[in-house]
Amino acid sequence: MRMNASGTVASNDLSRKRLGVVRITIDRLGLINVVLTSQDAASYPTAAGT
Repeated sequence: MRMNASGTVASNDLSRKRLGVVRITIDRLGLINVVLTSQDAASYPTAAGT
């Protein structure tokens, strides 16, 4: 799906090692609308700002 640089993509994983691989890909592709977090998904907010 093409987002035309609008919106935000959130990537969450407890493994910082896996997020490191995602970060490398994000940088390689020049993506600017991706946020990485590393926390337990059971406590992850269900909506922005909560």
